[in-house]
Amino acid sequence: MKIAKSTIRNIITEYGLAEKDINFDVAMIIKDIMPPDEALGMHDDDFYDLVVSVYEDRLDDTGEGWAPYDEDLESVRDHLTIVDLNENTSSTRHYLKKILRESVLAEQAMIEFVQGGPDPELENKLANFAHVGDIKGALADPDINTEDLDLVLDEFRGNMKYIEHPDFDKQKTKEFIEDLEDAWYDDTANKDQQELESSPDKHELKAIGGGLNMILARDLEYLVYQPRKRGGVIVALDIEDVEGPQGFPMGNAQTTISAEQAAQYNTSIMDIMDVLDAGGAKLRKKSKPVKHTPPMYD
Repeated sequence: MKIAKSTIRNIITEYGLAEKDINFDVAMIIKDIMPPDEALGMHDDDFYDLVVSVYEDRLDDTGEGWAPYDEDLESVRDHLTIVDLNENTSSTRHYLKKILRESVLAEQAMIEFVQGGPDPELENKLANFAHVGDIKGALADPDINTEDLDLVLDEFRGNMKYIEHPDFDKQKTKEFIEDLEDAWYDDTANKDQQELESSPDKHELKAIGGGLNMILARDLEYLVYQPRKRGGVIVALDIEDVEGPQGFPMGNAQTTISAEQAAQYNTSIMDIMDVLDAGGAKLRKKSKPVKHTPPMYD
C-alpha cells in the first residue's frame, strides 16, 4: 500500500502523538489543493513560490512572511513523498488509524444522539461535535467537510427537533452549526484561493473573474463566450455563465473583457480564449444576419 508520509504524520498528529511544524503544515495544505505528485513535479522556483504563498495565505498570523531555506523546501517535499508501507511496516493506513482511534474512543465514547432519519450516522457525528464544541475536529472529518456541507447543515437544522436525548442542547447545537458553517465557508474560500494562485492559468482565470468572482478551472465548462471583432481583429470577449452543480460561477451574470483589461492581468484575449477552450467553455458563434422582406401592399 502506498501512502504519503504527510498522511502518516497527520494520523499521529490528529491524536496528539506528534508535534506539528511549519514544513509539515505547508505540505498538508498543498496536499489538500493538488495531487502530491503534481507539486513534486514543479520547477524549483515555482515550488518555492507555492510554499511561500501557502504559508502567507493560510499560516502567517504575524504578517511577517517567510523565506524558507533549501532544507525547508526539502522537508516539505519529503512530507509530500509517496512511500510504500509494505516496505516499512505491515500496517496499513486504515489499521494505523484504527489502532489510534480505538485508544481514544475507549476514553470518550460517542453519544448516540441521533437514532433515525435520512443519515443518522452523519448527523450523530455533527451532534457529538456540537456537544463538545469541536469545530476544528468537524472540519477535519472528511465525512463532514464536503462541498455540500451547507446543504447538510440545513437539513440537520430541520431534523434537530426530533432529537430527544436528555444531554442534547438544541440552542448550543444551533450556535455550533452557525459557527461551523462560517468556518467552512472560510476554509473553502482559502482552499479556492490557493487553488487559483497555484494554477498555471491564474492570470487568465483572474481576468475572467474580473475581481468580482473567483473563477477556477472547474468552473470553465459552465461559461459561454463570444469574441467581439473590430476590423477583423478580436478586441474583446463577452462571457456569461450557466448553472452548474454549485450554482452560477459568476452569479448568473455577463461580463466583457477588453484587450486593455486582459493586459492588466498580464494576459491577452487570445490566451484567455485558449484557457476557455481547454476548460470546456462553450463558444457562441455570431448569428447570421436575417434578411427581412418588406411587406407588400396592394
